[in-house]
Amino acid sequence: MPRHVEFPFEDLLPAVSFMESEMGACVVKPAGGTGGGEGVVCGVRSSSDLTRATWRASRLTSRLLIERQVAGEVLRLLFLDGELLDVVLRKPPACWATESRP
Repeated sequence: MPRHVEFPFEDLLPAVSFMESEMGACVVKPAGGTGGGEGVVCGVRSSSDLTRATWRASRLTSRLLIERQVAGEVLRLLFLDGELLDVVLRKPPACWATESRP
């Protein structure tokens, strides 16, 4: 689990301090009560990114998390009553080159 800080929507200071101490991008998300990645914002690098991410995540709850964004593949684990039901690998979008036609 990546290093993280929980903060209330009304006080961004803990999130700003966390973001300034990290090297690289961060993720802001609801602290709980959601599923399917709802309200999760990746690639948070600046104060304006943090403000936008906080607004998006806070639509679902006023308790938020900021954590270091870990490089690599993204796996989503679906649990129900402590039992692992499914694992989904999410790949980033890619631009595929098309062959040029004469």
